[in-house]
Amino acid sequence: YVLVAYPNPLESKKIDLEKILNDIKNLGFEIIIKSRTKNSVSPKFKNYFIIDDFSNCMSVFPSASEELLSISSFLLNFGSCFVEEAIFRNCPVLNFDVKKNE
Repeated sequence: YVLVAYPNPLESKKIDLEKILNDIKNLGFEIIIKSRTKNSVSPKFKNYFIIDDFSNCMSVFPSASEELLSISSFLLNFGSCFVEEAIFRNCPVLNFDVKKNE
């Protein structure tokens, strides 16, 4: 699996997420998209496994995010602080620094 920290709408305009996900899929990985409820996942990604609301999750420790990281080969991140959780879990990270000032 590859866990994708879905970027917010402003950041998603800076990248071609569809191409990135297609390339990862073509390498044989299954993709899990983790989003926040306020950042709805685009309908064009409906064929991927999407998790978009952890607020009702009963898991306290390990958290749902930690459990997803534990089954993932790596995290695809777009400048979110989720990278810190991945590092803590020894999960490799591919980070696109889309928050960088232009």
